[in-house]
Amino acid sequence: MTPVLRSASGIGILVGLGIAVVLVVWQGADAVAVLLASTGWRLLLVAGFAVPNLLLATASWRLLFPSGAPRFGIALAALWIGTSVNVLLPVAGVGGEIVRARLIARWSSKTRDAVASVVVDKTVQVATLPLLALIGIASLFPAVEDFNRGGSDPFGIRPATLGAAIVGVALLAIVIALLVLIQRAGAFSFLAAQAVRFAQSRKWEGLVERASDLDGAIRSLYRPGRIAGSCALRLLARLSLAGEVWLAARLLGHPISVVDAIALKSLAMVAGGVVFPVPAALGVQEASFVALGALIGLPPDAALATSLATRVRELLVSVPGLLAWEWVEGRAVWRRRAA
Repeated sequence: MTPVLRSASGIGILVGLGIAVVLVVWQGADAVAVLLASTGWRLLLVAGFAVPNLLLATASWRLLFPSGAPRFGIALAALWIGTSVNVLLPVAGVGGEIVRARLIARWSSKTRDAVASVVVDKTVQVATLPLLALIGIASLFPAVEDFNRGGSDPFGIRPATLGAAIVGVALLAIVIALLVLIQRAGAFSFLAAQAVRFAQSRKWEGLVERASDLDGAIRSLYRPGRIAGSCALRLLARLSLAGEVWLAARLLGHPISVVDAIALKSLAMVAGGVVFPVPAALGVQEASFVALGALIGLPPDAALATSLATRVRELLVSVPGLLAWEWVEGRAVWRRRAA
């Protein structure tokens, strides 16, 4: 990871942690802790929503291989470990992608195919953000209308504000379109050529050929059918996590509708995607839940507790994933030493 990304990730951790601490202090750590403790062991059920999320995300990724997608179990393991790295480590949301490309290349595919699939899959993840935002905004409209009829609007959320949000979504879609065009134009070949020109060494000449090969593999993946199918599965994977919000709020004694849960989770994920250097959207998700929770009648302490409850799923899934990564890399080191 580049020094710029490391710095951005470090700053992101500090900012996100600061926001989370301020919110907890504002609502009272004791009050939030009591709410979470009231759920007992049932809070662990929230982690069950990781299953459909990982399965759908794996199916989405397997559509994005230039030739011969790896077996489902292998792709699932690589995705699980890569996601765990992104959630728990300060890697600016890209370190986990490098890890899963490395794993899938080692276990089944060529390095070129593995890297190409991860590059396009990351693009698909970003491409679903505007769709996710539109779904979240549409889910929020009924709550905004009821809120405005009540005559109070402390967060300034009115139809005009939602209109501005839609404009922001359109701008995000334009940025994503430019990203795709840059990839199709041969971004890696261009970067490799610049590196060779800067190094002025024949040892680097093969880099351009390999980069050109990678660009060709990436271009081959941009087929409408594949991309549409991958985006649809990835969108479903993300929407499935609204179930954990619905369940967590119900366990905390503040039940909300499925539509409200979709609004909370989808818009929080969009906010987290925009500020990607913050690991696991720490603090960003909590602030989004508190702000949006006011629109659907969710008290601030309950909204904050709901957000923290969903972190249970992240920890229960990601900690074993990180340990699995250490085990896999450790075995590889011992094999090299034995050889």
